Amino acid sequence: MNHRPHWSYSAISQYLSCPLRYYFQRVLRLPQPTVGSSLVLGISFHAALAEYHRSVQGDESTDIAKLHRVFSDSWVNREKESQVTYKDGENRADLMAQGVALVELYLKEPPPANIVAIEETIIATLHNSRGEYLETPLMAVADLVTEDAETVVIGEYKTSSRAYSANEIETSLQPTFYVNAILETTEFHATVEYTVLVKTKTPKVQRLTTVRNEDDLGRLGDIVENIERAIQAQAFYPVETPLNCSTCPYRQPCREWKPAEHSERISLPVTSNEAIAC
Repeated sequence: MNHRPHWSYSAISQYLSCPLRYYFQRVLRLPQPTVGSSLVLGISFHAALAEYHRSVQGDESTDIAKLHRVFSDSWVNREKESQVTYKDGENRADLMAQGVALVELYLKEPPPANIVAIEETIIATLHNSRGEYLETPLMAVADLVTEDAETVVIGEYKTSSRAYSANEIETSLQPTFYVNAILETTEFHATVEYTVLVKTKTPKVQRLTTVRNEDDLGRLGDIVENIERAIQAQAFYPVETPLNCSTCPYRQPCREWKPAEHSERISLPVTSNEAIAC
């Protein structure tokens, strides 16, 4: 793991979603006794997908049994780390079967061509809308990087209970992380292609493409810069929504939380907040 201080998309999106959960996980570093089943399915799916992409890159035949093992091993490893919580009506066997079915569905798609990198970690500088570079860089982990002539495409893979809307992709900060990382390290303007494995009764594959411009990159810098200021000011508070709270591993400490008095607050350097990637 790279321990150089940096900002990850997961850290930024977590703070935007619920600053108090960010505080529990990335400042206090409280253990996570539980993990949601959807996250475990997504992690296991990505592990199998990366293995498949390596076989494509190496021009090797696809070993479906091996992909099944990779998926299963990833799931078991997550179970060893935390208790997996299931939603009403879910169970382990059905979800694992669903995940394997999604992998097999993706195998029916044309294999990606001109693969440059798989699960590529990129650390890059970031500037705000005034053109000023921030002290702490960003880290992006690209599921897949391909090239075609002078075009760089970042492949982002998702499992979802529903299809994505074009607006979700256009407003997400994640593609902006990727485009910034590629531009700062290669000077190429990348395109980001989402491949969504939709977990409906009849699973389907959805593909959406998005781009980002210079204004988007500067806006990302402004957002990160202001989150840094908020963390310095100890601005940690709960955002209570059904989506946030239903699978949160910190429900008990959240209910016990009380805001610190001003005199009790301590100065926390931004770069010690784990500038964490996960």
